[in-house]
Amino acid sequence: MTRGLQSYWYELIRILNSIVSVYEKVNYAMSLFTLRKIRLNTARILGRIHGVILDAGCGPGTMIPYIMKENKNLSYYICLDPLPAMLKQIDAKNEKIDRIRGVFEHMPLRKNSLNACLTSFSFRDSYNYVRAFYNIYYTLRIHGIYVMLDLYKSRHRIITIFMKLYLSIVPRILGSLLLGANGFRLYRGLYLTYEKFLNTDEIMVLARIIGFKRVFIHPLYRVSLLSVFIK
Repeated sequence: MTRGLQSYWYELIRILNSIVSVYEKVNYAMSLFTLRKIRLNTARILGRIHGVILDAGCGPGTMIPYIMKENKNLSYYICLDPLPAMLKQIDAKNEKIDRIRGVFEHMPLRKNSLNACLTSFSFRDSYNYVRAFYNIYYTLRIHGIYVMLDLYKSRHRIITIFMKLYLSIVPRILGSLLLGANGFRLYRGLYLTYEKFLNTDEIMVLARIIGFKRVFIHPLYRVSLLSVFIK
């Protein structure tokens, strides 16, 4: 089992900081234009959560409108991201939303303080998968829910080969169209986050080791993976 991005994390942060302006456009195209449906499906899982939700690795806050639409009982929504440039994109006027700069491995939150946690295409960017998974578990209350939305890395070799080819070519093309030659170079680096990411079996094993009582994993459109973990 891979441990996370480790030293490559610092390079990834530099890349993400350079593509903030085109982040959403490229993600939408990379998902084969299914991203809105995927996010809606994810938000519906969190639609009945009362209390506090953490959006860990929130980016520019793309999940916020989906969660707010589906959940009318939410009391507090925390956006956590290591990049100030991403956090600045989030509407700070909403009293239910707070922005915190931080990382999975060192979250500035108390034990049992969250009703739910969401990572939307961000968990695979962790410096250390085990530490990140444990900290999410640590901050959730008993029966709390962790929803992981990320790229689908199957244990089946043919599907994995297809995804590797897709992710090694398409993001670079999209990056070039939006940012020129620099975009090609920057998006080439993002492929490594998939290369190092856990497959479905490894995610289930790690979740059980950490202590989650129930685990549900469901591929979406053969591109994304929606996983639900209950403490």
